[in-house]
Amino acid sequence: MLIGGWIGGGLEAAGNSTATVAGGWIGSDLQAWDDSTVTVSGGSIGGDLEADYNSTVNVSGGTIEGDLEANDNSTMTVSGGTIGFLGAEDNSTVNMTGGSIEWDLDAFHNSTWTVSGGSIGDDLYAFGDSTVTVSGGSIGGDPYVRHPS
Repeated sequence: MLIGGWIGGGLEAAGNSTATVAGGWIGSDLQAWDDSTVTVSGGSIGGDLEADYNSTVNVSGGTIEGDLEANDNSTMTVSGGTIGFLGAEDNSTVNMTGGSIEWDLDAFHNSTWTVSGGSIGDDLYAFGDSTVTVSGGSIGGDPYVRHPS
């Protein structure tokens, strides 16, 4: 658990482990691998936050300066915080009820999105058999949908 101070490089949670960031600063990427769980409620991540291989990420506050990505059957819940870019692919699930995405929200390769709150600063993209449901929140740009031919 990081509740203050700083980590100059990155941090990895792997092999069914748990990482919690409630304050402080991580200078580079934070990665969740292999059924791990990462919770961010405060602080700042200077790079990307990535969930891979059945991992879970919960963001309720703080700042992620880079990308927030869910890959390979991972699950992500965003209820607060400020995020640069949000993307999901390969059968991953994202639930967004709050927070602020500065740029795009991208859904690829069978990902599932539910957006009921928060703000997306630019465009929303849905590609390759992804499902996106928007029932609230705001999109600053345009929605784009492209299904495979």
